[in-house]
Amino acid sequence: MEFFLGKRSYFSYAIEDVAYATANTAVTWAWIGAVQKWTPSNEKNIKPLSSLDVDNGRDVSGHDILTKKNGGVLEFYPQHFRHLIIPFGINSDSFAAGAPDVHTITGQNTLHSIGMQSGFHHTSPFGIQYTGGVCRKYEIGSSQGDYVRCTMDMAAKDTSKITSFKAFQASAEGLTKYAETVRPPFMHHHVSVLLNSVEYKAELNQWRLSVDNQLVEEYHDSETISEPIPGIRKCEASLNLNLKSSVVWDLAETDALTTAVITIEKTANDKAVFTLNNPLLGSINPPHNIEDSVVKVNLPISCTSVSPVISDDISVDYDTPCA
Repeated sequence: MEFFLGKRSYFSYAIEDVAYATANTAVTWAWIGAVQKWTPSNEKNIKPLSSLDVDNGRDVSGHDILTKKNGGVLEFYPQHFRHLIIPFGINSDSFAAGAPDVHTITGQNTLHSIGMQSGFHHTSPFGIQYTGGVCRKYEIGSSQGDYVRCTMDMAAKDTSKITSFKAFQASAEGLTKYAETVRPPFMHHHVSVLLNSVEYKAELNQWRLSVDNQLVEEYHDSETISEPIPGIRKCEASLNLNLKSSVVWDLAETDALTTAVITIEKTANDKAVFTLNNPLLGSINPPHNIEDSVVKVNLPISCTSVSPVISDDISVDYDTPCA
């Protein structure tokens, strides 16, 4: 007997290039990276309804579906950074062709909506197509001995059942399926951090960077959400370091941090540089534990915005949709 298997899962996406919640009609859709998990969060808000009437019983008279909340959380290992336009917004890529090609990403006031397909390969395939996918929150980070991992919390408007899946783009740069052996995902040892131009690489145990669009999700015209409204964009980061001096504590206590840069680099032609604008270090509390072989500290960093600059071989604007 054949069952659905996690290994035989499928995920693709496409920018909705016509209008919000209108699926891209391209025959082939995009590969976002080495997807590890898609966790749907679809939920119906069901409310019981009874009224003062002639019924002498104690049972609920009926139920109504007031709202349907659709979406989910996507986790993947990035092989490139074309996906950044999803959390950063429409026309967020300023592209400059060269060797390497350079993509300067700037946060925008309006966000892309995307279509998504998720499902299971099977003799009788089963999947769900989402329309109106908008990024609530984006996170990227890694820890020792692991891949760099991206997480996108997505809101969506509608869902529908599908029994076949879109093929991936055949050759479009940044949209086609890259074999993991040909374009391996980025790894933790590719990451370094600069604080006031001082590098922290050998000390870096773990790091995380988040961009929260703080979407306003309301229900005006149907039981599914109206087009989400981007709220105030909130950006922050955290680092976990092996402590070897009091320098980082001094930076925090004197509010002396002026520059913070996180770089993910395989080569000069394949790297992402995330600059944290107007960084401010939170409190640092080194633990005193007799059982600790090395003292590790967490560094929380707030910033007003994040400015990614990507150097790669994707010689088109990241905003170019599937066609």
